Amino acid sequence: MNIGGFVVYYYGMLIAVGVLSAFLVGLLLFKLVGYKEEIAYMILLACVPIGIVCARLYYILFYDLAMFADFFNIRGGGMAIYGGIIGGAIGIYIVARIKKVGYFTLADIVVIGVILAQSIGRWGNYVNQEAHGFAVATHVPPFTVDINGTYYLATFFYESLLNLIGFAVLMTFYVLKVRRKKYQWGSVSAMYLIWYGVTRAIIEPMRADSLMFLGLRISFVLSLAIIVAGVVLWLLVKRGKISQRNESCLK
Repeated sequence: MNIGGFVVYYYGMLIAVGVLSAFLVGLLLFKLVGYKEEIAYMILLACVPIGIVCARLYYILFYDLAMFADFFNIRGGGMAIYGGIIGGAIGIYIVARIKKVGYFTLADIVVIGVILAQSIGRWGNYVNQEAHGFAVATHVPPFTVDINGTYYLATFFYESLLNLIGFAVLMTFYVLKVRRKKYQWGSVSAMYLIWYGVTRAIIEPMRADSLMFLGLRISFVLSLAIIVAGVVLWLLVKRGKISQRNESCLK
């Protein structure tokens, strides 16, 4: 799309829509728990730039180190969602330290919006005709995609759908628990790690363009790691080991 001589890419637009959606979900949930809205803006300002840098760095590290010379040319493509997630986690940590609150009192809200943003952002892969699976003989939309006359598994669609279901599950769990005043901080973050880890562990072996490291699909390995992290976090939550400090966030 050309606007006033400036080329706007649909992939970038979808990422922007995803970020905006995550932010609006965060604002809604901040109001639900009685948090100051300014903290949502702090998280946005911290997580977006750090997330972009880390998404780019992750991609370059596991794809082509020569791209470091063109690090800031993100309009040319080349970012990875796991890097963005790591960057977002760093951003949340910074805000939590500034506000002197428990990390998961913020992260539990943010990840609900994040998984929705991931669902939306995956359609940018459809626009770019990337992140698809292996070639197949039969075209069955939307489960397969036609790229220049060859049919491929539409793995971006599978992940988008699973993320959307994950958003519904996390949102419902959080809202019901908060309203019943039975919520334990860290629960939704643990669920997010497990849900997304399982999703990527299922999808990654089907992809034809996985980032590789030492002969391994690095995102698949990382998926297994975050599933374990999610289970460990869930056990810590249930044993009362997670900080519940949120006083400075309250109105």
